[in-house]
Amino acid sequence: IKRTKQLLSESKGCPECCAVCHSALGILRCNNDDYAKGYAHFDSAIGLYRKMGDSLRVAMNMTNIASYKSEEGDYTNAIRYGLRALTIVKEQREIPNKTMLRDSLVMRGMVRTNIALSAIYADFQDAEKSTQYAMDAISISKTSRDSSLIMDAAFMLANCYFAQWNDTKNAALADTVTGLYMKCLDYSLRKNSDDHSGIGTTYHNLASIAVSRLQIDEARKYIKAAEQHYIEAAGYKDNANLVDLEILKAHCYIKGKNDNKAALARLRVAESILPVSDLDTVVQLEFCLLISDIFEALGQGDSALHYSRLAEKLNYELFRSEQRKFNSQVLESIESDNQISTLELSKSKIRQQQWALLATILGLLGFVGALSWRQREQTQNLQLAQQNQEITNTLKDAEVKFLQGIIEGQQTERNETKHILHNDIANTVLTLSYDIENAADKTVQQQGWVAQLRKLAAHTRQLSHQKGGIIADIGLIEGIRDLLARVGHTKQIQTELFTNLDKHRPDTDTEVALWHIVQELVSNTLKYAHATQIELSIEADSQNIYLTYADNGDGFDLDKTMSQQKSMGLQSLFDKTAELGGDPPDIITSIGHGLTVSLQIPTSKNHTL
Repeated sequence: IKRTKQLLSESKGCPECCAVCHSALGILRCNNDDYAKGYAHFDSAIGLYRKMGDSLRVAMNMTNIASYKSEEGDYTNAIRYGLRALTIVKEQREIPNKTMLRDSLVMRGMVRTNIALSAIYADFQDAEKSTQYAMDAISISKTSRDSSLIMDAAFMLANCYFAQWNDTKNAALADTVTGLYMKCLDYSLRKNSDDHSGIGTTYHNLASIAVSRLQIDEARKYIKAAEQHYIEAAGYKDNANLVDLEILKAHCYIKGKNDNKAALARLRVAESILPVSDLDTVVQLEFCLLISDIFEALGQGDSALHYSRLAEKLNYELFRSEQRKFNSQVLESIESDNQISTLELSKSKIRQQQWALLATILGLLGFVGALSWRQREQTQNLQLAQQNQEITNTLKDAEVKFLQGIIEGQQTERNETKHILHNDIANTVLTLSYDIENAADKTVQQQGWVAQLRKLAAHTRQLSHQKGGIIADIGLIEGIRDLLARVGHTKQIQTELFTNLDKHRPDTDTEVALWHIVQELVSNTLKYAHATQIELSIEADSQNIYLTYADNGDGFDLDKTMSQQKSMGLQSLFDKTAELGGDPPDIITSIGHGLTVSLQIPTSKNHTL
């Protein structure tokens, strides 16, 4: 950087030399993770090239910006710069009377830009568009007869196909990928290419395919070659790939000789290369799942359970990370010189579209209703529409009250709920059904509502007369499964339960206390969180019971909430955990980022797993 800046200061009289220096500084700065200064140099180079009328080099600098924007995770601007660069290059291709050298440069620019766009869409996880631009690069490069250009495009296409194979494990696709990679390797090795990182990646991917096909000898050969090239790569720092190779070696031992001890030794080597906590989350998850399976096969259940729990946490972290990434992506329509590329809508825009669609459907239903009642006065139609809306809202409120009544009733062993269910909800719902039945000019839809309301009232009265504690009858886990099933059906919330207590029940006092804790957490989610997903894990070993509850709702300010008198639910959670002899629960939440509660209580002395 210092030498290039010196050359820039010495080239003030030559715009072309200055532009070259700015381009070089842009690349050097971005490679050094100083993206802001790098983009500033690229912009300076673009301005100078525009003044010189060199649109081709303008496009190449835009392509560089696009690649580095993708590296930062700014896919919206990466795609915008890439498409703009491709448009400029295509315009240059249409200019008549080009020299052969100029034509060759334009061809190379089109291939490089298509490859860059393919890589950007691959990072953006749009496999279809990534493959499309890679195939365009192959098609254009073939007309240039430049073997280096053809191989670069082929390598990009092979990577696209490999990503698809990794998702589908399609045998025909594996043959295609292997053929493309072998051609790229043959060319690189004949040309004595110094791109050790790219060659290592090729061998690495070939090893993955060979392992999945149980071609163990081939896989070991590819793993060894990939390892050598990774180590030889100048300045190579991505130890995650070396760890992934050790995981592949472990798979070779398992699938080749069913040698779990040797596989475990390879995973220990992987762990020594880079601490597990510093690994890429996907590689770390694969590591934990595999070592857990090996420990289980070796009969070491405690170690298997330890890594299984780590894998579960990593899987949840990966889910939350992808969710945050999705929520942070700004998706917009891009229109440039008659080319429009529409990105995926953000979560908020999707919701807006859903609401718009729902409003359209309701509008159509209203229009159909208006046609069927066209001979009636307009005021009567408006009153009927208002009555229908009130009935629909009442049905929704009754359904929510019904579920919350169940939860609150179970928390107080149903003493207070009998009055709520029998005298409040059931009577209200039944009265509403008679009002609708006695109304003039009933519609078929309203008659259906009468049947639904009376069925709900009968179910509520039946529930109000039930006696005995649900946990004493069916046990903690079955009670939780029933509760989560009701939540998922009534509130359209996805629920998931992980447990190893199916065959082993703690003592009744512990079950009842845990049941009250789960009820309190679920009730708070229903009342306040506006969540779409609940995950609950209850597992135990010989000493402790571990409970982890998470939702993806609105979250809250923990310190502020705990300082208010309204936080009796949270205080109850601390009190119940203390009564069970456990440490204070660990609560992780913030506004807009959901809720995670983890607690640990000792297993009762008279209960063993």
